[in-house]
Amino acid sequence: MLVLAGLVGRYCQKGSGVCSSVLRTCSQFSLSKRCFFATSTTTRTIRASALEPSLFFPMPSMVTIRSPTLLSFQKLQCRYAGHSKWANIKHQKGAADKKKALLFQKLASNIAIAVKKGGTDDPEANPNLKTAINTAKASDMPNNKIEQAIRVGSGAGKETKEIIFEIAGPGGSQFLVFVESTSRETERPELQRIVNKLGGSIGKDGSSMWAFKKQTAVTISIDEESDPEDIALEVDAEDVVEGEEPGEFKILCSFEDGGRVTSSLEEMTIPIVDVETVYLTTSPALPSSSELKTIKHLYYKFDDVDNVCKIFVNVDIEEEEP
Repeated sequence: MLVLAGLVGRYCQKGSGVCSSVLRTCSQFSLSKRCFFATSTTTRTIRASALEPSLFFPMPSMVTIRSPTLLSFQKLQCRYAGHSKWANIKHQKGAADKKKALLFQKLASNIAIAVKKGGTDDPEANPNLKTAINTAKASDMPNNKIEQAIRVGSGAGKETKEIIFEIAGPGGSQFLVFVESTSRETERPELQRIVNKLGGSIGKDGSSMWAFKKQTAVTISIDEESDPEDIALEVDAEDVVEGEEPGEFKILCSFEDGGRVTSSLEEMTIPIVDVETVYLTTSPALPSSSELKTIKHLYYKFDDVDNVCKIFVNVDIEEEEP
C-alpha cells in the first residue's frame, strides 16, 4: 500500500523542520517515513484522492508539482506492507547459503595457500594442508571443491571467478544469474537446459543488464534508537531499505560512491555487517499471472544450480517456493 506524497517534496531538504513535521504527521497515519532519494529536479503528477485531505488543503483531482530539491519525498510506505522493498527488488540466495558460499571461498583459499607454502599437495607430507582439508570437511565443503582448491594451490588448476549470465524470461523479465566457476562453458549447459524447458533465452553481454543499475549496498546493524534514514542522509546515500535480519538495514549508493559511504559509516562508528555490489532494476516488468508463475519456476530452478551465488530479476516475486 503506497501513498503518493510528492506535494511535500520541496520542503524535505536537509535540516528542514517542515520535513520533520510532515514525517511526524504521517506517522500518525501508520506510515513509514521511508523515502527514495532523488538528486535531480523531478516533476510529479499526483492524484489528490491519494492524499489525506486534512493533511494539506483542498485541491483539484490532479496536481502537478515541480520539486527541484536534493531530497524528493516521493513515496511513503505502510509499515504493515507484506514484505520489504528490498525483497521486491532484489532476489538472491538466502543468508545461510550466502554465508556458506563465503565460508567455502575462505576454506578454499586456506587449502591453496597451504599447498603453496608446504611445497606439496600430499596431506601426509604437508601438516598444514591436512589441517586445512580436515577443517573444510568438518564444514561440509564438497570434495570436488576441496580437490579444485588443491589443484589451484599446486598450479594445476584454475581459480574460480564470478561469471554473469544474462537471461531473458517471459513477460519482459530479465535475469542476472551470478555463478562462481572456472569457466562459462562449464555452467552454461545446465542453465540452458532450464530455459529450454521453462522458456527464455541466454543472451550476450548487455542483453539484460540494461534493466538494472549497479549499486553498492552497505549493510549496517543498529539499535532501535538509531534512525536509518538519518544515517543515510548523513552519509549522502541514495536510499535505505530493511535488511534480512532484525536491526539490519542496507544503505544504498552508486557503485562509485561505495568506498566513500563505507568510510563515512566507519567514521560514525556504525557497525558494518557487509558490503556488496547489487543490481537494482530500473525497468520493472509487469508479467501476467501465468507468466509470473513461470518466472518463479525459473528463479528457483536457477537457484538450485550448485555454483549459482546470486540472482537478480526485474520482477516482484515472493520469497517462497511457487
